[in-house]
This record gives sequence, C-alpha cells and structure tokens, in this order.
Amino acid sequence: MRLAAECLLVGLHADFVGIADANRGGRSITNDPERVVTELLAAQQLLPHQRLLYRDTLGRWDELAHNGRRFTGFRHIGGDSFVDAVRRARNAQGAHP
Repeated sequence: MRLAAECLLVGLHADFVGIADANRGGRSITNDPERVVTELLAAQQLLPHQRLLYRDTLGRWDELAHNGRRFTGFRHIGGDSFVDAVRRARNAQGAHP
C-alpha cells in the first residue's frame, strides 16, 4: 500500500490556497485528490469558500475543485508560479462550484 499524498503549503492569497507535492515517496496530489481536499478542509487549512491550487511533481499548476465538503474534479489553470496561477484562475471562464 502506498502512503497517502503529502503536500506543502506554498501560498495563501485571499480566496486561494496553494499547495505542492512534497515528493517524499507517497502518492502525488494528483493521485490522491479526495484525501488531500478532505484533510485540508478538516484541518481548516482550506476554508469552504477558498479555491485550492496545486503544483504537481512536474511543476504544472491546476485546481482541485471542491464544494466545501469534498473534491469534485480537476480544473486546468497553468502558470509558472502561485501568483501567476491565481491571476489565471481569476481570469478563467467558469466560477468556483
């Protein structure tokens, strides 16, 4: 059995939280999104109204969409930094579910 995903908090910006894979041999955020979202919400490191952006092991930024209780899907964001990903997410079509 592989270990649960480990992530590092890399940014906070108003309505956004940014995380990145810890790369310690466990599952990646991409392969364990349900657990990542559930645990961040339970620990109040992610609030129900905040959007969750993440940098994967390849350095790509995307969003783990959620409804304030659970993971609901992936959303492509792009960007070369957390600040750039926030800007792109704000300008992207479609509101947070």
